[in-house]
Amino acid sequence: MKRWISILIIISITLNIPVEVLAYDSFENIVDTTVKTQIMNFQVIVVGSDPEGIAAAVSAARNGLKTLLIDHRDRVGGLYTVGWLNMLDLNYKGKNTREIVNKGIFLEFHRSVGGGASFDIPTAQRVFEDMLKKSRVKVMLEVSDIKPIIKENTIRGVTFKYRGIKYNVFGKVVIDSTQDADIAAMCGVPYKFGREDFGFPGDVGAVTLMFSLKNVNWQKVVTYLQNDGNPFTGANNTSAWGYAVMFKAPTKDLSIQIRGLNIGKQKDGTVVINALQIFNVNPLVKEEKKAAIEKAKRELPAIIEFMRKNAPGFEKAELVGVAPELYVRESRHIEGEYTLTADDVFENRNQEIAVAFGSYPIDIQARKKGEAGVALSGTNPYGIPFGVMVPKKIEGLLVASRCASYDTIAHGSARTVPVGMALGQAAGVAAKYAITKKISFREIAHSYKAIMEIRAILKKQGVDLTPIKIEHPEKKSWAYPYIRRLRNKAMLSKGYQNDYRLNDTATMNTFNKMFSLINCHSKLKIDTKFLKDFREDQPITAKDYIRILNKILNSNYNDIEELFKEKIIDETTYLQIIRKNGYLSNAEAYALVDGLVQYMERQYVPEYRLPGKAVKGGIQISRLSELRKTVRILWNFGNED
Repeated sequence: MKRWISILIIISITLNIPVEVLAYDSFENIVDTTVKTQIMNFQVIVVGSDPEGIAAAVSAARNGLKTLLIDHRDRVGGLYTVGWLNMLDLNYKGKNTREIVNKGIFLEFHRSVGGGASFDIPTAQRVFEDMLKKSRVKVMLEVSDIKPIIKENTIRGVTFKYRGIKYNVFGKVVIDSTQDADIAAMCGVPYKFGREDFGFPGDVGAVTLMFSLKNVNWQKVVTYLQNDGNPFTGANNTSAWGYAVMFKAPTKDLSIQIRGLNIGKQKDGTVVINALQIFNVNPLVKEEKKAAIEKAKRELPAIIEFMRKNAPGFEKAELVGVAPELYVRESRHIEGEYTLTADDVFENRNQEIAVAFGSYPIDIQARKKGEAGVALSGTNPYGIPFGVMVPKKIEGLLVASRCASYDTIAHGSARTVPVGMALGQAAGVAAKYAITKKISFREIAHSYKAIMEIRAILKKQGVDLTPIKIEHPEKKSWAYPYIRRLRNKAMLSKGYQNDYRLNDTATMNTFNKMFSLINCHSKLKIDTKFLKDFREDQPITAKDYIRILNKILNSNYNDIEELFKEKIIDETTYLQIIRKNGYLSNAEAYALVDGLVQYMERQYVPEYRLPGKAVKGGIQISRLSELRKTVRILWNFGNED
């Protein structure tokens, strides 16, 4: 039977006529097709016309491969043209330069839309269309029922419907640039969802509904944000960012809030706002996304009224419309041959083997209303290995999108579109290499020679892969192991300035910032209302910290030695602090809080197993004295949202 199917396919391709065929579905069953089916053959099939997919298709075509790009939408550009994200998350080489790390196809696009931090959405769509046309990519839009064709753990193509006709399209390479790695998931590729590796399965960062306003006084916006005294706000001729007052804007829905505004000006004088956050939305469920848009639209009249009264330049603002799609930052994280980790990003690793670079601040979005999100770092260049695009368990497939193999913290930086477009370009080059050399993507991912040859091709095609040297003074500190553990759990931020300020005096604010991040990003809960008798700017001594610790744990420790005996701090921290007569440094504060976190995880997290004592689904405490210490935190843990 399979031999006859092959003969039918060859005949149909040769004569270019539709035939009735038997096709393999994603479960390798034979499907009796009752509608006429058009057979097509390409070398590369790209699914998803988001910017990453466009870059992949253009790259493959420019490298001489017959390429098809398909999408269910009615236009190309995805997040930029349908989701209306018109402010670019640019990845710079350093905090003191405006040179970007993503050259090649992204830079070509960036220059074509004006070279600024924002762009005009219709212009971006025309640029994308022109790039695809000039590269001779075949584009098919408004297709439906897209599914992979799989045989023997290899993706052989895709099947879909277009204008009433079913298409079976076969190719040597399929690149999944759908927003949520849908093709990879249908192929059975393993993945994590959202904040699963933080212990919050099912939770994702906020999604955003972009909206457009008219009658905004742009010059007034620029003047205000350039003179508001806040170093983190600003504006130019096309972009503006600021207005923290918007956090106070009223919203009735408990799953919606608005934050400070990111604003991109359009050529027609309207502005597009990135600020309206919606929580508790599963981006894999269409009905939930539709409902989220409607909920957000109901909140906009009151938000805009607040904006008119509190945001200079918006006094006469009126709503023009909302984006057809949500801006979704996070969904699936596939498991690839290489997973980009927090340490990779923080320590600027992989630069010598990278096929793409990133450097955007690690931006961990809020999960629920009342949270503000956090930047764990500032601009920080790092390399991205080819293996992040190579999914486990399936051959012939690459994933070039924000769903590549990143852990949650690395994803906070690498999810940006310029990085995705750089990976898309690398995917196109790798497709050509794999077809020419008759080598699998998995073999490429583990071959130094192959990676070096692909890097050489990328460099010839305008990609800058020059390593960027970065200094890390914290790595020389005795406190670095504690810093590393905290930051890898998103419990410590060095801010946009990339400075942990290790030798500065620790204040109550130092501790409160960490306690807030612990509450947001872990199952542990620290009730900070018991710490209100400490001023935010109050310098903290070792005795002060013991008071803080006793309030948190409801304990009665008297000195540092007791903390050491109870294993709340380790020997290194004990020896460092026992000599202190004055205020603690930030480095010492980080070590103390790391010890507290490890202690609380051992004592209070249900999934934790004590050595020799299986503790699953509950808490086992061996001494009565410890029970008293746990009451307050156990109460909080049992009643968390």
